[in-house]
Amino acid sequence: MTPIAAFSLEQHTGAYETWPLKTQLFFDGADTGTSVPGFCIEAQYESRDGYLLATSWDCPFEEVNDFVLLDRTFNVLARKTLGAWYHTFLLESHSATGPDVVRFLYNGGMRCDVGIERPRLLSLGKPRLSMRLLDA
Repeated sequence: MTPIAAFSLEQHTGAYETWPLKTQLFFDGADTGTSVPGFCIEAQYESRDGYLLATSWDCPFEEVNDFVLLDRTFNVLARKTLGAWYHTFLLESHSATGPDVVRFLYNGGMRCDVGIERPRLLSLGKPRLSMRLLDA
């Protein structure tokens, strides 16, 4: 996984409560035709399968991260969410730990590995995301 800075999200105006549940995604300033959950991109990585985005909802007291795997034409291949009612998952840092895994570190020392799993040999399936929480 290689960190990149090519993606951005549409900026919303008006009252936070009126913002849509998905936000238009841009790549190098060009509209991708894809919408993703969240209002902020917290991390973005490129892999041999496409792109991994981590987004948040810009809500510091009940923060949630969505992880979205996109193919090279910006189609959503997979999505996972890390969040729980009345809990905050405030992202502090992230880094690639291998060719298919990114480790996200959260407040309180919690760690979460998000990886790309490829279909088994001779399978016609698409890549999917795995998510593993690690002890603090």
